[in-house]
Amino acid sequence: PSGGSALVNAALKKKYSADILKKSGLASSGLKDFFYNRIIFPIFDVTGRVLAFGGRTLNDAVMPKYLNSPETLVYSKSRVLYGLNFAGRSIKEKNRCVLVEGYVDVVVSHQFGITETVAGLGTAFTQQQASVLKRYSDNIILAYDSDTAGRTSALRTADILLANDFQVKIAVLPDKSDTDEVLLDSGAKGLENIYKKSKTYVDFLVDENSKQFDIKTISGKKRIA
Repeated sequence: PSGGSALVNAALKKKYSADILKKSGLASSGLKDFFYNRIIFPIFDVTGRVLAFGGRTLNDAVMPKYLNSPETLVYSKSRVLYGLNFAGRSIKEKNRCVLVEGYVDVVVSHQFGITETVAGLGTAFTQQQASVLKRYSDNIILAYDSDTAGRTSALRTADILLANDFQVKIAVLPDKSDTDEVLLDSGAKGLENIYKKSKTYVDFLVDENSKQFDIKTISGKKRIA
C-alpha cells in the first residue's frame, strides 16, 4: 500500500518489536515503512529462505525505480543472486547460467522455460557472486540491457568472470530491449536464437570499440587494440 505505515502497523499488531523491524531493514528509524507503493519481490538464499526484498515502484515518476532492502545481519547483496534458489538445478543440468539485470527479467524467463536465469541485485557484479556461481557451471551468458549502461556493466561483469576462469559469452539484445520484452514479443525461441548468437568477450569488445574508432583504418585498429 501507499500510505507508508501499513507494514509497520501490521507487524506491531503481531507483536514484532520496533527494534526487529529496524534491524531487518523493513522500517526506518522513525518507524515508517521502508517499502510502500511498490510491487515486492522476495529475495531468497539458495535454500529458499527469505533474506530481503526488492520493490519496484508503481509510480514511474518516483525514484529509484527499484529499491532493495539495506544490508542486514542476514543479507549481504554482494553474496546473493536473485533466483538462484529456483535456477540452481537447471544451471547444473544445462551446464549454463544466463545472467540478467532485473527481477522481472528473471521471473519472465522462468515463466517461458529458460529456468537457468539469475540476476544480480542492483549493484555491480562481485567476486563473491562469481564464487557462488562457480559451484553450478563455468558457462555464463550475459544478457544485460542493450543501452550504454547495460553494455558497460556486461564488460565489467565479464572481466570478473574471466578472471575466475568462466567461459563467457555476451548476448546482443535488440536496441532499447531487455530479455522480458524479447520474450513477450518473440517467445522463448526468439530469445534462445539471440543466446545462440552470443559473442565472445573479445568479439564484443572489438564491436564496442568499433563504434568509437574506424576499424577500416590503421590508426583506428591501433586505438581498438
